[in-house]
Amino acid sequence: TLEAQLHVDALRTVADDHFFHRFDNFNDAYSPLGCGDLRTVFLKSSNFIQGSYFGELAQAVIGSFHKNDTFAEMRMSIYGKNLNEWDDLARWLKSSDLHG
Repeated sequence: TLEAQLHVDALRTVADDHFFHRFDNFNDAYSPLGCGDLRTVFLKSSNFIQGSYFGELAQAVIGSFHKNDTFAEMRMSIYGKNLNEWDDLARWLKSSDLHG
């Protein structure tokens, strides 16, 4: 069944020391089921749906943190590919109500 196949190892989202200075390895590891398209659709702030799913997911995770008195340092990557990257990320954070 699909449920039996969905686990941390299958999703390939574990971190270890082979990511140091290797963003290609990092990006591959954070692609669900090893599929970059799934990452683009669901785990990006700039995509066809303007990152709405990712924003909702982040809201749910943050809500769970608050509920369980848990703290985390959430991070977003800035690749330096264009001059608007910071503005685009700020716009996404605001539209997803993840600021403040």
